[in-house]
Amino acid sequence: MLSGTVFIKKTRGSFDYRSDVKFYVAKWHDNSLVTVASSWQTHNPVHKSKRRIEGQRRDISQPNLIRSHNTGMGGVDLLDRFSLACRPSIRGKKWYWSLFMNVLNVAAVAAWRIHCKAKRKSLRHLEFRRQVLLRLLQGDRQEKGRRARQLAGQLSHLPSFS
Repeated sequence: MLSGTVFIKKTRGSFDYRSDVKFYVAKWHDNSLVTVASSWQTHNPVHKSKRRIEGQRRDISQPNLIRSHNTGMGGVDLLDRFSLACRPSIRGKKWYWSLFMNVLNVAAVAAWRIHCKAKRKSLRHLEFRRQVLLRLLQGDRQEKGRRARQLAGQLSHLPSFS
């Protein structure tokens, strides 16, 4: 395959590929270099994709391998991106603690994605996590009687989401 410095000088939409019996690797020049490997797809058929180049919409060639990768984006890729964005930095001596925290983190990202699909005006990821945390801190303080009244005074600075 061509090196990155040589390949970047080619026109946008150009691609190069190499394959052996088991694997297929394609390098494509879009805004930056994109390299994708597959064990079951090739560059054929080459599709046309519209990109904005110098203020005009132009057709550039796009290998099938890249197009199928782009259509699959949004599931696991978004989960990875958002779970890393707000990953809690808690270390413990127990082996299961990091596993438990990762499960909670993935559940929070999945709940946020459901929230985004259900509402027209959805919250940003960090704001959604803050609201979930505030709800958990508030709990059901109205139903607990005297102790709840003491907590209500201590948590009066928290916004009410009722």
